[in-house]
This record gives sequence, structure tokens and C-alpha cells, in this order.
Amino acid sequence: MGIVQKSDKNALQKNGKPTARSYIDKKSPHYSQAIFDWWRSLGGPSGSLTADTYLRKLITLKKEKGISPDDLLKLNPKKAHSLLCRLRDEDLERGLSPSTIEGYIKVYKSFLAFHDIMITKQIKIPYASATPTLRDEVIPTHNELNHIIMLSNVRDSTSILLMAQSGLRISVIGRGHDGLRVKDFPEMSITDDGKVEFQQTPTLISVRDELSKLGRSWYTFGSTEMCQYLKAFLEDRIKKGENVGPESPIIVPIWRLGFFKDPYPMTHVSLGDSIKKAFLRAGYTWRPNVLRRWCQTQLSIAVNRRLTSQAFAEHWVGHTGDSSHRYVLHKGATDSLIEEMRESYRKCEELLTTTNTQTIPSDTIRDEVRQELLRMMDVPEVEIERYLALPDQVFKEWIRNNYNAKPKVKQVLVSLDELPKYLEEGAVFVEKIGSDKVIVEI
Repeated sequence: MGIVQKSDKNALQKNGKPTARSYIDKKSPHYSQAIFDWWRSLGGPSGSLTADTYLRKLITLKKEKGISPDDLLKLNPKKAHSLLCRLRDEDLERGLSPSTIEGYIKVYKSFLAFHDIMITKQIKIPYASATPTLRDEVIPTHNELNHIIMLSNVRDSTSILLMAQSGLRISVIGRGHDGLRVKDFPEMSITDDGKVEFQQTPTLISVRDELSKLGRSWYTFGSTEMCQYLKAFLEDRIKKGENVGPESPIIVPIWRLGFFKDPYPMTHVSLGDSIKKAFLRAGYTWRPNVLRRWCQTQLSIAVNRRLTSQAFAEHWVGHTGDSSHRYVLHKGATDSLIEEMRESYRKCEELLTTTNTQTIPSDTIRDEVRQELLRMMDVPEVEIERYLALPDQVFKEWIRNNYNAKPKVKQVLVSLDELPKYLEEGAVFVEKIGSDKVIVEI
């Protein structure tokens, strides 16, 4: 959402209703000074993701409950506490998860506290740590993830792989005013003729301080598979006239391609919706964040197999880790340490990639082709093994001679009286025609 600089009718309304942004845009008729001051205190103008998330949750009070946030400020602490308890009970009856309700209550209390309405009494939410919507969620298999990617456009495939293989949060990839940019891929370059090249793969991805949930930069890697999709996506944008440079966002709204030469990053909400739609197209109902769970699961397997260390695995998905982890990995990694991490990540790629990385030996492919060809020529199974051992040139010569010498089959119409004669000569009965004719193959 970022700094509000100018009014945009499309951004201030959705389906004819005011959006969250309309309450902090001074040119909007829905502008609220109280909401803007609170949003600004949370770091909204500087692009705080927390501020934008809190703002959307606060505005649901108006959209779903019919209660204006400004009306909350007219209540004393006792009445405010009573109202929040009533809202909690209504949400529980609606079937919202306890953790979701707790998040809304936290936002309402934050807004009230900023305006000096302090609620000291506890608002208890039963089983607040429970996540019933995630209880039965199972992470995808390699085949399921590959199925999703095959049915997705190149942009969504890139986003999915950045989460599933690089461990990035949605808010790192895109958050409207900022997001992952070309400059965050230091080993990627764009040639004068519009070709995207990677110095080496897995390629380094640098998560800047302003994108990091930790508030400090960290590193992860992009798989060879992800690099292929990213290369295709960027080159397509370049062909359509976009000026792709260091500040260009990695993931942009597709509808802007070909219309604007400098598109902005997607918001994390739009990005999440896009990934969710990709899941639904493939027949799955997972949340987008299941991709990070998948990444963490695969890295845990890699740690168990001693392919990487626990410290590296936590670092790649943006976790804080212990004190030694923070000191060594977050205090400016040396080139030797980055190469050590790269080699460690490369060992994990087989677990992270969605495609079959096993190379089929050429001899195996040759034998399979020979077997199918021999079966088409009606060679008995007991003799096929003998022909597989023939040298290539001898086998080709045998196929050429025997395939060309094989008589062509034709169908003829004969009478029932003539049928015994044809059968004795090796003809094959096909079907009966009328009461006194049959078709045979000779």
C-alpha cells in the first residue's frame, strides 16, 4: 500500500464499495484522520506490511459488522470491552477459527489503545492457538506440485517455485509498493538483445532488509527449474516492450504486460489469490503458504540425510535461528560461505525440484525402442532378447530387410463355400457379410 500520493478511483473502490485505502487517502470521501494517524504510527507510509494488514482487518469492522472505526472512539473502556466480547461471540458462532478471531481483536485493541482507550480486562478466546482449517491440510507431493505448475502460466509457476524451492514468503515476492526485483538476483544478467542469463545455478537471491520479516537481509537460492521459468517470463516481458532493469519487479500483474513499460510489483494479496487460483485449476484447495511448508519439509528431509545443515535450512526460509546463526549468516556472508551454501543447496535440489531429475541411460532408451519395434513386427517375445544384443548397424540392416520383406495384408470378400480353402492357406477371418459372404485377410 505504501505512501499515499494520489487518488486512484480503481484503488479506492472495489465492486462499488470503498477499499481499505480509501480510509487513508485524503482525497477520498471516506478518509478518516483517526485511522490515518493510527496506520501511520504502525509504519504504513514506509511500506509496513503489518500496517497494511491491520488496516484491512480494521475496515472489516465496517464492512461486516456495520460499525465504523470512528464510532469505537466514542466508547469508554468498559463499553469497548463489552463490544469486543460481543464481536468475539458472533465470530465464534459464524465458525471463524479462534486464531483468526484473536487477530481481529488484537487489531481493534491496537486502534483503541493508540487513541488512549485502554482495555485492561482480558478478552479470552477459547483454543486461541488452535488452527482447525489447517488440521487436515496435507502438503503436496512432487507429482501434485508438478501438476499445478504444468497447468499454470509462466508467472504463477515462477511465484510457486520461489515459495516452494527458495522458501520465500509471499510478502517478499510482492507487496505492491515493493517486492523482489531484478537487482536481488546478483548473478542474473540481461544482454543487449533481451536475453536473460544466469552466471551459475542454483542462483543467489538476496532478500533486502526492507523485504525481510526479520528486519535484516538474508540469502537463499533459486533452483535450476525456477531459473528456467524466470528466464522465460522476463524475456517475454522484454519482447512486449517492458524496460526491464535492476529496479524492475520480478512478479508483475499480467494484465499490465504490453500496456505499461514500467509495471509495479503485485501486492501480496493479489499474488496469494493468483496462486490460490492456480491450485484450484489443478483441483486442490490448499492455502498458498502450503508451499513454504513443502519447502521446509523437504529441507528437513535433506538435513536428516545429511545433505545440508540445520542452520542453512533455517536461513534459506528466513528464520532467525540461534545466536551463532544470526552472527555468522546475517552479519554479511563471505564469498566462501555463499559458495558453501550454494553447494549445500545443490545437493538438496533433487528433493526440491518438481520434475524427475533422474537421467535415463541411453542404452535403456535404445532397448525400449527396439522392443516396441520388434513387437510391432510380431516377433515372438522369446526371441526379442536375442535381437536386443545385436550391434546397432546389424540391427538396422535386419529391420530394413525384414520390414520391407513383410507381405502386405489385404482384405477380400469370399463366399462361405470358399472360406475353408482360404483358411487352409493362412487367411484370417474378419467378419461375416450378409448370409453367404465373409471378409478375410490374406
